[in-house]
Amino acid sequence: MDNKYEYSLIKEYNHRKNETVEIVVASMKALLQYAKARWLIFNFPWATFVALMISYDGALDPTIGVLAVSSSYLILLATYTYNDAQDLEVDKVNDPNRPFASGKVTKEHIIRLTWILNIIALVMTFFINIQAFIISSILVILGIAYSHPKTSFKDRFPYKTIVTSIGAMLASFLGGFANDEIALDTLYAGIAFFIICTVLALLGDISDLKGDKANNRRTLPIIIGQINTTKVMYGALSTLMALTAWLYFINEMSIVSTVLSMIVCMLFMLKLSILFKTEDTKKIKSLRPPIRLLSFSFQLVLLLAIFV
Repeated sequence: MDNKYEYSLIKEYNHRKNETVEIVVASMKALLQYAKARWLIFNFPWATFVALMISYDGALDPTIGVLAVSSSYLILLATYTYNDAQDLEVDKVNDPNRPFASGKVTKEHIIRLTWILNIIALVMTFFINIQAFIISSILVILGIAYSHPKTSFKDRFPYKTIVTSIGAMLASFLGGFANDEIALDTLYAGIAFFIICTVLALLGDISDLKGDKANNRRTLPIIIGQINTTKVMYGALSTLMALTAWLYFINEMSIVSTVLSMIVCMLFMLKLSILFKTEDTKKIKSLRPPIRLLSFSFQLVLLLAIFV
């Protein structure tokens, strides 16, 4: 009797061990699939790193840097991963090669991965300071609320663009607020990333018009049209230029950094000018890589401003 009981315990243990191994392997596969599919979210941890460097005036503690940048990446990866779980029908039209839309991962894998990534990120920021932990907690909540069926900000105008841009700003603040001393240029970095990501989000809405219309979504390009949406993007970039000029006049930014920032903003406008001339989806989608590169470049200018 004891042998049978012992045998059943061993059998149950082995079964649970195999289940755990399967879960870990499946989660790792899902993580690799989404890390590859969503590599373009590098702009967010990059903004976190730049804000960190600004807040520490270039003298960054490596441990704080790793924790902040890694947590920013994990939260944003979790956000976009969870979004795919709720966005299957749209992705089948707009981006059928994504892991879930193509059948490479299951919804169960996505939900599990979302929880794992968010929890790891929150633990990381807990060891930075209370500000970073609060900001990361808000980011996690916004990331889930953005796609959760009961809130679904991604399907509600104007919350989709606003929540996306606030998330971008918080990703920057996650780095900037890792230092207990909060400077004006740290706030500027977050606001600038808010504006740039608003432009990126609106460009995404324009290029996704077909899928959004098919799923009865309300986005700014659907409501006011492509031309007017482009004008809004120009207005946002003009605001960023005015804010940059103001920082220069109050001696918070050098002439070199100011000029470089202005040039990047003007390059944004030059690239986006094609939106006044064409509605061709392929041509509009081809704008995304250079616009992302300009976003990266603007952050690079802010980083260089520390030393110039």
